[in-house]
Amino acid sequence: MDDFVSIWEIYGLKTDPFCTSPILVKGGLISPKSFMGREEEMKRLEKIFRSSGGSRAIVCGGQGVGKTTLVNVARLRALEKRFFTPYQEVKADADWGINDFIINTISAVYSSLISIKEPSKEIVDTINKIKPVFDLYESEDKSYSLSTPILGGGYGKTRTVNKPEINTNFLTNLFQEIVTSLTKAGFREVIIHYNNLDNFDEEEKKLKGLFNRIRDFIQTPYVHFVFVGSTTTSSIITSVARVSNIINDTPIKLEPLSLAEIKKIIHTRVELSAIEDMNYYDPVADKAIETLYGLHNGNIRAVLNSLSTAVREVTEEKPVLLTDKLLKSVLYEIAKKRFADKITKTMQEVLMEMLRQKESTNKTLAEKLGKRTQNISKYFGIMKENQCIYLLRSDGREKHYSVAEWIKWLLLNPEEE
Repeated sequence: MDDFVSIWEIYGLKTDPFCTSPILVKGGLISPKSFMGREEEMKRLEKIFRSSGGSRAIVCGGQGVGKTTLVNVARLRALEKRFFTPYQEVKADADWGINDFIINTISAVYSSLISIKEPSKEIVDTINKIKPVFDLYESEDKSYSLSTPILGGGYGKTRTVNKPEINTNFLTNLFQEIVTSLTKAGFREVIIHYNNLDNFDEEEKKLKGLFNRIRDFIQTPYVHFVFVGSTTTSSIITSVARVSNIINDTPIKLEPLSLAEIKKIIHTRVELSAIEDMNYYDPVADKAIETLYGLHNGNIRAVLNSLSTAVREVTEEKPVLLTDKLLKSVLYEIAKKRFADKITKTMQEVLMEMLRQKESTNKTLAEKLGKRTQNISKYFGIMKENQCIYLLRSDGREKHYSVAEWIKWLLLNPEEE
C-alpha cells in the first residue's frame, strides 16, 4: 500500500470529518450543513443583525463550545441576505492601539473586496479608495504587520491622492466612507467579527484600555461589531462602564451542546465527507462518543480532537471501528507517553489532583496536597510549558487553572474504573 495514501481515504472519506477548525464563511473543510443546535443563540444574534443602524454584541463561552462557528454561520446567513461581512474574522490583539484596531478592520474588509469576481463599479471605487492608504501606511511604517494579508490590486489605475496624515480621525472617516460606499453598492449593512479575545484574559488592564479607546469607533452607524471570547473576556469588557452601556444585548453565552446533538453532528460530518459514488465507513461507535462527551464535559472541539487523534493512531491499512474499549486504551497511552512521562512524579501527583478539582488555584492545591504555594507556582510554570494546563480565568489577582483536554485522557486508564 502507498504509505502516503490519506488515512481518511481508507474510510472512503475526502477529509478528516473530526477537524476542529470552525465552519468558515467562505471555503473551509467543514460544510455549513453540519451546523446543528444553537437555535436560541442563533435567533438572538440574527435579531441583533436585523436591528437596523448597527450594534455591538458579545458571544462568550468555554473553550471549544463552538463560539466562532456560531458567529460564522450567522454571518454566512446574513451574507445571503445582502449584508457585507469579511470572509475572515479579525484576530484581535490586546496590545493594539485604536489605529491598529481600525486599520486591521479596514484590512479585513479590503481583503474580501479584492476577492470578489466581477466587482461592480462601486466596489472598484471602494477598493481604489482604500489601496493608496495601505500603500502609504506600509511605506511609512515598515515594522507594521497587518493581521489580514493585503493583496495586489488589478482594478485599473488608482488616482493620485494627496499624502494624508494617518491618524485616528482620518482612519475613522475612511471607514465611514467605506461603509457608505458598501451600502451604495447594494449591501444592507456591515458585520465585523473579532476573534481571539480570550487569548488576552490575563491582560485585563490592556483589554479594558483597548475597549475604552475604541468605544466611539464601534458606534459607527450601520455596522454590527461582534466580539468573541470567554466568559472572563465578557466580564472584562462589560466592566468598562462607558462600553457596557453601548452593548445592545446581554452577552450571548454558549453552553455545551447536548450528547444527542454532538452525536448527530459527528455522524453528519462523516456522511458529508464521503467520497462521491463510493461506500464509506463510519469509524466511530456511539459508545465511544458517549465516553468522550462525559470526559470532556460536552466540549465538542475536545471530543472531535480526541476522535481524530484516536482514529489516526489505530488506522494502518484498513478501516477500524473505534469502539469504547479501543478508544480508552489508545488515548490513555498517548497521554501517558506524550505528557505524563515528561514531568516528575510530584508534578504528576499535582496534575491528578487538578483533574479531581476541575479548576485549581495555587491555594487550593497547596492546602489539599500539603505543599508550599511557592512550589505549586513553580509546578504551574513547568506544566504550562509542557502543555498540561492552561489559565481558565482570573479572579482579581487569583488565577484559576484547568488541565488541558488531552490530559483528561489519563482518566481513561483501562486498568482502573
